[in-house]
Amino acid sequence: MVQMTQQASIGGGVRDEIEMEPLNKEGENESPRSSSGVHGKLPPLKIQIKLQPVMMALVLLWVMCAGLFGDMYMEGSPVPAARKTLGVLMCVSTLWATEAVPLYVTSLLVPLLTVLTGSLLPASKGECTAGDQTCIAAKFTPFPPAAAAKEVCGQFFDPTVLLFMAGFR
Repeated sequence: MVQMTQQASIGGGVRDEIEMEPLNKEGENESPRSSSGVHGKLPPLKIQIKLQPVMMALVLLWVMCAGLFGDMYMEGSPVPAARKTLGVLMCVSTLWATEAVPLYVTSLLVPLLTVLTGSLLPASKGECTAGDQTCIAAKFTPFPPAAAAKEVCGQFFDPTVLLFMAGFR
């Protein structure tokens, strides 16, 4: 592949630069970007995992989901989903900061852990009156796993999100 660039020099002239890719033994260009042909095979993907930060992140998630530090309260009633959401946040941020697993794996863990922990609450439709325990209980009851998975996938696979992600190919 030949790439030509033009750069303006101080004197006003134009200088051409040509970059040539190395040739293999048969005299063909070897391009790391090509995926066709015999020479275009990509090596297998190797994911490096750092065990100690992963274990620390899982322990943080377990501690928060088990409720060892007590309940979190909203509007006077305990909300276990808030504690679980904080656990997911702590787990994922630990994995992200330590780069224990690749960042794309960490990003895909967010919807998965949200569904698995049962921490997705329905959108708030309004305020409950004081003392209306049925309204408050309904407001802070998480989605069942099947409904949570459908909601998360609906948001994650939005056409705009997919268009944005496909731009990084």
